[in-house]
Amino acid sequence: FIKVMKRPLVKKAQENFERSANDNFQRLLNNVAAVSERYSDAVVLRADTFLNSKDSEPVKYGDHPVFGRLHELLAYRKRFHAWLRKRFKRDLLLYAWTLEHGRESGLHHHYLIILKPPGNEDHVNIVNEIDDKWSTITLGLGWAYNGNEARHKQRYKALGLVSLRDPNVITGLQRIASYVTLAGVYVKLN
Repeated sequence: FIKVMKRPLVKKAQENFERSANDNFQRLLNNVAAVSERYSDAVVLRADTFLNSKDSEPVKYGDHPVFGRLHELLAYRKRFHAWLRKRFKRDLLLYAWTLEHGRESGLHHHYLIILKPPGNEDHVNIVNEIDDKWSTITLGLGWAYNGNEARHKQRYKALGLVSLRDPNVITGLQRIASYVTLAGVYVKLN
């Protein structure tokens, strides 16, 4: 095992993985900082979009990811992103997403969306609208988790209508950015 880990190919793969997550994390933080320089308040949304039904069976431990529907999911995502831009127009300050495979949830996306406040204060219902639209786009196969419904459970209150000057909000956004970019999910093997 140690010999394999010392191979240049394995070291290079580890460096690329580590750099990619950290670079994505830093770029997202830079974009959030750019938004906070222009706007003092914003509406922050967190949503996860799934392609399987809510009551689907979780995969068994050791099962490999099924990528047979990946092309379908990517086509749905493209339509969803076009809808986001059309729906929110100039109110859409930033959106970031990641594609992930979860044991219970299969392939799904995590979203961070930041909007201008006027007209978007009802953040929980906006994420419900996102859920409805995702379900429509996926022809009833998909659903969305509304992270804003559980915002009171968050240690750092960074969801909903927030002040981008509040250090607790910035810390919360950094944690969300870390999650969305998977910056903290790699293991450095020595």
